[in-house]
Amino acid sequence: MNDVFLPKLAAKGVTNHAQIQGVIAALASQQTTAQMMSIFAPQQARIKKDAELIAHAKGGVAAEDFQKNDPKVIAKSIGAQLDNTLANTTAPMMLAVNQGMNWLASGLAYTAEHGKTRPGDIVAGGGWLAAMAGALGVDGLGKTAEFFTGKGGSLGLSKGVAAMAPVLALTQIADAALDDDDINRLKRYEAGPRYRLDQLKHLDNADKAAGIYGDPDFEADVRAKTAAKRAALESELEGSAIIRLSRKAATAARARQTG
Repeated sequence: MNDVFLPKLAAKGVTNHAQIQGVIAALASQQTTAQMMSIFAPQQARIKKDAELIAHAKGGVAAEDFQKNDPKVIAKSIGAQLDNTLANTTAPMMLAVNQGMNWLASGLAYTAEHGKTRPGDIVAGGGWLAAMAGALGVDGLGKTAEFFTGKGGSLGLSKGVAAMAPVLALTQIADAALDDDDINRLKRYEAGPRYRLDQLKHLDNADKAAGIYGDPDFEADVRAKTAAKRAALESELEGSAIIRLSRKAATAARARQTG
């Protein structure tokens, strides 16, 4: 192309790119040959440049130069070595770390399922965690100020929030233990005469217990305290079927005793 074809065309006055392409199209019998000639003919400068770049390339030797002189390559190398150091250092602990992450994933899965049926529990727990994190942050600032200035806060706020955890746990347990049916049964029990009869029995037991000490003043004081509640309960039970049956039974028992 350089030594024969293009010089011959130039001797005939064919130097224009379009004219050269026309001659190539007429001479080449195969499409692949025509494409190859069309690349070689007009792109001599590009082919020469690429050849020179390849010829002068340093290969693997240049990697060391870049490693020593290019700040970006050096920074990437530092990052890679830090990753290797951390990976090798933490390898013995990864079993425990994996177990901890699996436990956390399992706990979050349980939380997600529990949140479908009892979202209030998750909201309450999350609120306590947020309050605890905030309290630790405030107390931490106070202790830091105390370290530098000798004056600062204590861990009282975080201790106070931590003390709320058992109360919150008991509340959640009680809430989970009582369903709607249990609450409805409790409401019906408290609204019915059975609850009032049980309360009257509790007052009777209190009066009897006060009499075992042999102190008339103490017994009178206890009976005075239970009298108002007893009267209110008996007033609520007035007219109920249970009271009528109880009175009939008491009348019959007295009749049998006197008979």
